[in-house]
Amino acid sequence: TVTNSTIDDNGTGATGGGLLIQPSGAGGNGRVTLRNVWVQNNPNKQIRVDTTGNTGAGISLFVEDSQIVGGTNGINVNQTTPAVTVVVDDSFLALGSGSGIVTAGNASARVRVSNSTITAWATALTQGGTSIINTYANNRFEGNGAVGTFTTPAIGEQKAAACGSWRRRLSAVAPRSAPPGDRRQTVESFAT
Repeated sequence: TVTNSTIDDNGTGATGGGLLIQPSGAGGNGRVTLRNVWVQNNPNKQIRVDTTGNTGAGISLFVEDSQIVGGTNGINVNQTTPAVTVVVDDSFLALGSGSGIVTAGNASARVRVSNSTITAWATALTQGGTSIINTYANNRFEGNGAVGTFTTPAIGEQKAAACGSWRRRLSAVAPRSAPPGDRRQTVESFAT
């Protein structure tokens, strides 16, 4: 897990990059979480997930509340045999000369994007092979040369049940008559 960090300005040209996730060998697998991480202005790929040489369980990458800015490609997934799962949530991908998200591989290479902005790339999304880039249909695209396409259909969000349970718990703690600005009232209002 990497939190509250900046990874920037590493290397030069084709050899420069921000973060490479590439476990190798028979036991090679990776479980990586990036939370509030800025990966920016690395000259090539900002984040590269690669299963080349890996015969293990595969790679899981979770990117949350992060910024991926500049370089050639934002998130680049190269999947050969083991599975790759990438989840991007509440993040900002911008200002690169290539693609915001690039995938290559088979259907075991899966990227899921939720509540994120992908802007100012030559192409927002580039899918290769039979790889999958899913959306929860709540992302924003603006100012890209081309958008590319998500794999259809969109994944449905499952907020309603969770919010309903919060409403039941909060109604006993914070009645609706709580004063404006009361944090409990704000959360309860969200739950309705």
